[in-house]
Amino acid sequence: MVLLSNKALDDYDAEINRLQSQILFVEKQKQLVNDYKTRVLSLLSIFEQVPNEIVCVIFEFACTDNFLQEYPWPLDEEEPAVELTSPAIACLPTLTISAVCNRWRSLDLASPSLWSHLRLESAPATASDVQGDFMSTLQLYLDRSVDTPLMIYELQKLYTPVAPHLH
Repeated sequence: MVLLSNKALDDYDAEINRLQSQILFVEKQKQLVNDYKTRVLSLLSIFEQVPNEIVCVIFEFACTDNFLQEYPWPLDEEEPAVELTSPAIACLPTLTISAVCNRWRSLDLASPSLWSHLRLESAPATASDVQGDFMSTLQLYLDRSVDTPLMIYELQKLYTPVAPHLH
C-alpha cells in the first residue's frame, strides 16, 4: 500500500509539473499577444495624430478613379471593354474608404469632390435597362457629390466588323 501511495504521489507531482509547464507556456503566449496589441495600438495612435486635412489630401489622391460597371453584363452583348480582375469594391475607392471607420466615413462624406470622379461602363441602352445595383450605386455617388462638378468618363468599346478570312 505504501509503494502504491508513493507511486500515486509521484504521478501527481509529474502531472503538477506538466500543468505548471503548460501554464508558463500559455502565460508566455498571452504576453506575446499583449505586446503585439500594444504595438498595434501605438501605430493607430500615430495615425490618429495625422490631421484631418492631410488625411483628406491622401483620400483625394486615392479616389480619382471610381469605376462602376454594369453587372451582370447582358448575355446578348459583346463582353465589356474592361474585365474586372479584383472584387468590385476595390474599383470603388471612395465607397471603400467610407466603410473603414467612423473617422474616415465622416471625412469621406464631408468631401463631395471624392464622390465626383466616375468612370462608367454599361451595355448599350437598347440591350439593357441599366437598373438595379449599377443605378443605385451611381445614384449614391451622384447624391454624395452634392453640387461638385462631375468628372465622368464613359468607356466605349469600339465594335469593328471582322472580315471573314478567305482561304
